[in-house]
Amino acid sequence: MPKSSQAPQSPPSDEVFEGLASAKDMADLGLELISHLPLAPDEAERDPYLISFKLYNHNMCGIYELKNPRAKKALDLFKQVLTQVRSNTDLNRLRFPGRPVPEGGHYKKLYSTLPTEGELWECDLSRTSRLFFYPNQAASMFYVIAIRETHLETKKNWR
Repeated sequence: MPKSSQAPQSPPSDEVFEGLASAKDMADLGLELISHLPLAPDEAERDPYLISFKLYNHNMCGIYELKNPRAKKALDLFKQVLTQVRSNTDLNRLRFPGRPVPEGGHYKKLYSTLPTEGELWECDLSRTSRLFFYPNQAASMFYVIAIRETHLETKKNWR
């Protein structure tokens, strides 16, 4: 089988990562190491999202109830948004632990501060604690809607 005519740009080091082959072995297999996720060309020029409490739902929030581990996780998530999220696609690519939630049941109350086209997302801070947010790619904003220490009743009042 003929070898590729493309030569590696830089010689791989012999540094071995726990549980992985050396960089040289990986290069021999045609694999390269990357230290971060590459950005799409249009995303590379964007600034990371800003975090806003403009749409914050004071009636549904329990931020004052957060205990240290959950508060630390929320701050870590905010740091990730402020430094790495440049589009809604980044939320998936970075394996951001959030997911869209339906506009029904008790979640409907959380939708009350969102624009009509807005989609509410939630992120687990613990088994029962949640961060609710609205990622708005057009505005490059991560709107915090609520932080809850207790779980919402989601089995009742579905439309």
